[in-house]
Amino acid sequence: MVRERIPESREVEEGTITVFSRVAGWTGYGAAWRVRAIMAQPFAAGDLVVDIGTGPGTIPLHLQRFFPEAVFFGLDVAPAMLAQARYHSRRMAVDLPVLCGQGESLPFGDNTLDMAISFFTMHHIDEPARLLAEVDRVLKPDGRFLLIDFRRDMPAFIYHAMNTFWQLAFLLSPGRRGLMESIDSAWTPAEIRACLAANGLSRFQVNQSRTELLITAGIKKFEENPDDLC
Repeated sequence: MVRERIPESREVEEGTITVFSRVAGWTGYGAAWRVRAIMAQPFAAGDLVVDIGTGPGTIPLHLQRFFPEAVFFGLDVAPAMLAQARYHSRRMAVDLPVLCGQGESLPFGDNTLDMAISFFTMHHIDEPARLLAEVDRVLKPDGRFLLIDFRRDMPAFIYHAMNTFWQLAFLLSPGRRGLMESIDSAWTPAEIRACLAANGLSRFQVNQSRTELLITAGIKKFEENPDDLC
């Protein structure tokens, strides 16, 4: 039986922002490299790309280094997170324009973006159809989308192992319950497939690994081999 979803706050609690920023600093390069590997095709000069729920901005900052001719934006609902993104931008000496806003109301015109990405943000959103409809609106007809998040229905032994490791690593931190809360608020692949069907959002494809939910559009790799999850 799948655990009932427990919604999580839209914003990270103030006491955990520094912890989250530190973790993003450690993992940002690996996540950006993963986007690069999944994309296969490089970003072209002038491509406009937004990272929805950018948090401390480390993923688009590293992507900007990989693809200096593309234009990356970070978008987040929390001003304190955007302050962390500006800090990382200065630290890495990479320019990243950041915008304060919600994924359900993207500050871009219709058919204007070449790609949107979102890493571990969907579990904060209680109406995923609104986010996906907005992504559908702002992407160009040949635009690409990559969303990765936890899945609430991951095997129980993996859930408990991940949570134990996290709590040990952050034993004295106010963010020690953060991973458990994120997974408990995540969506299942079946829930997202039902959401897409109910709202006529046919552009998107749902993929999954044992621990992750992936929602994609226009990515050749998954269209040819849905099980190839980098």
